[in-house]
Amino acid sequence: MFKLRRFTKNVTLPCGSYTDLILEVLTPKLRIYLASRSLVITSLLFFSAAPCFAIETRPNIVLIVADDLGWADASYHQGKIPTPNIDNYSLGGLRLERFYATRACTFTRVALMTGQHAAALGMHNTVISWYHRHGLPVATEILPEVLSEAGYQTFAVGKWHLGNGKKEYWPTRRGFNRFYGHLNGRIDYFEHTIEGKHDWRIDEQPVWPIGYSTKLIAEKSQEWIKEYAKNAEPFFAYIAFNAPHSPFQAPKEYIDKTDPNLPEDKRIYNAMVMALDDGIGTIMSAIQDSGESHNTLVLFLSDNGGLEKYSEPTILRGEKGSFYDGGSRVLSFAVWDTKIEPAVSNVVVRAVDVPTILARLAGTNFKNPRGVHGRPNPSLIGVGNFESEEIAEPLLIDMGEDSAAAILGNLKLVYQNGKSELFNIEKDPSEITNIVKSFPKEKEQLLNFISTIPKSKPLVKRSYFMGKDVSPERFIWKVPDVIGEEHTLRWQLGFLLLILLPSGYLVIFYLLGTIKAKGTITKEKSPIFRRKK
Repeated sequence: MFKLRRFTKNVTLPCGSYTDLILEVLTPKLRIYLASRSLVITSLLFFSAAPCFAIETRPNIVLIVADDLGWADASYHQGKIPTPNIDNYSLGGLRLERFYATRACTFTRVALMTGQHAAALGMHNTVISWYHRHGLPVATEILPEVLSEAGYQTFAVGKWHLGNGKKEYWPTRRGFNRFYGHLNGRIDYFEHTIEGKHDWRIDEQPVWPIGYSTKLIAEKSQEWIKEYAKNAEPFFAYIAFNAPHSPFQAPKEYIDKTDPNLPEDKRIYNAMVMALDDGIGTIMSAIQDSGESHNTLVLFLSDNGGLEKYSEPTILRGEKGSFYDGGSRVLSFAVWDTKIEPAVSNVVVRAVDVPTILARLAGTNFKNPRGVHGRPNPSLIGVGNFESEEIAEPLLIDMGEDSAAAILGNLKLVYQNGKSELFNIEKDPSEITNIVKSFPKEKEQLLNFISTIPKSKPLVKRSYFMGKDVSPERFIWKVPDVIGEEHTLRWQLGFLLLILLPSGYLVIFYLLGTIKAKGTITKEKSPIFRRKK
């Protein structure tokens, strides 16, 4: 079993079921008021069931997400792409070596915002595309809304990817005070378009900035961090880079720094990672320059694994889209000056745990904690004082329509195509040896656990024909040239329906006229199947 280790030496106050009751009963505003009146009460409000932790003030929170960054794309994982900022800042914090996101973009972002598995919301089978009308259900409470109600200033910079077809899905309608970036994924890094449609805005207004998107995201984050750090209230910054996701594009000055002996597409990918690393350095410098590094928690992660063709070679099996570790086990680290000691953790942390942890650090929680799947335990990311403990309960990593991955201690189950595979991740990180026959009880325990996870009907399904996306929504809805404006029904479709509906009624009446008393239509009597003599 993996062991949790002691990361800090803060004094822990008594806590347990009584403080759980307090957290459930008090409103966020009352918790904030009481927290401002007494350090003792503050501590009680911040602590729930063991393990417990002690902090003096609510921190600023900076959540940084990379897009498709591979496990070995940071040089501290023996990769060959130079990433000095990621290396240095992670060295000063807690490196989370068993952090699990999910296999793809939207699924992880759902988990990061809601604390729920994407399957519970029907968003588990396909990522959101520019022509889709659906988004993260508005009835679902999400992290920025929770933090805003608790008195936090909030802003999002970069990639949203949780709904664009209706304004009710936009970040500024979901708890963020400010937004700068793009609503979709896969945009052009220089033109800021997707399939020719413009996708860049500030708040809710389209803008046409000039520059490389990675740099634009870093610079706006730097600006807003310095601005918000001056205020009395703490801030929550959600910074989601679109790098190094396709399309593969990079400024010439970064490409020139790469190995000229590499293939051109690999040089461009490496350059994108180097630009991302510089962007992270810009953000971390802004936090330090603001004088708030002692009171700012930074959590960095990638939304899924990398692509084998472009990412650095790794021992992990699979790539983005896979239920094996190469698809969901990602780079991650947590930094908080004076609060998180430099260390390496092999404790399992998941994307779905993040919002509940951050809410607890902010002195609040989700209104419906029973509907949240994440563990609200800040010690998972190195905050607090706790004893070593075994991780014995099953944990879901990811779930598709007919597939899933879950873990129990060192054992990981991958279920897909009606087949179960079981691996010992500690001894076999490459998931080569299937030991399912040696652990029948654990296999059944994990399968039974997966069957208890709530799953909703998919909000949308994507269809393919000869490798091309032919989803009906792609043709039904007309998307304006500026992404984010309301989608409208294509006039051609409306015209076609206007013609077909009356014709359909005529056919029905004609068929009814051929039905005999038996109420059936035979091939001989039906005008459709009547044979010519």
